[in-house]
Amino acid sequence: MKVSYEPTVGFGDYAEQFCNRSAFQYRFAEMLLAEPGARGRVLDVGCGGGMQPFLAPLTALAAQLDGLDPSPVILGHSDLVERWHAPVERAPFPRGAYDLAYAYNVVEHVPAARPFFEAVRAALKPGGVFWALTPHANHPFCKLSRAIELIGLKKRMAAANPGVNDYPAYYRLNRPRQVLRAVEGLGFDLATFHFMPCAQWGTYFPRPLKVFPRLYDRLLGSRFRPFMLLLAYRLQAG
Repeated sequence: MKVSYEPTVGFGDYAEQFCNRSAFQYRFAEMLLAEPGARGRVLDVGCGGGMQPFLAPLTALAAQLDGLDPSPVILGHSDLVERWHAPVERAPFPRGAYDLAYAYNVVEHVPAARPFFEAVRAALKPGGVFWALTPHANHPFCKLSRAIELIGLKKRMAAANPGVNDYPAYYRLNRPRQVLRAVEGLGFDLATFHFMPCAQWGTYFPRPLKVFPRLYDRLLGSRFRPFMLLLAYRLQAG
């Protein structure tokens, strides 16, 4: 498999990233919409109950948009042609039917890496592409999130802050080496990794502690790829 690590572009310095904390979403959308497969049959893996605003152009571009999600909120998703209320590993989607599949902030919640990618590969046509965007497991946000969950505070935080989800996070597909190990021998020919800065994680901190994520982002997270919050990756089927 050919593997590449693309440079991070289009985010500006820390001040720009702090003022435009959603820039990563639109950069991810640009990469998805640039795929030739975005005009074909597209599968949203973990689509939730509605289209993310920054991905709205995909609904008009795709020949058919399908989705799956283990939550019943998918039943109210109005932009899907076909939908499956199930995780990708158990969803009865048509095999070898999709030009493009993607997962936005989903793979951190995958409990078993290999079955997930076996299902994703089964969904794709030859030459089809899968994109994922997720927190990078080496970032302190992931370590803090996992620690909070392990000590039982995550549900309480989710009840107080609607921006915090209360479902488990495992971070088993959030490093390039984890991904490459999980897809070995499954028929993917090309893997491309992008690191992206994002200053949103400070919203999870109480006001007196917000100085710590800001300092981290100014010194490291906005400057050096290994310290950036987000990892996006593209896998192309053979």
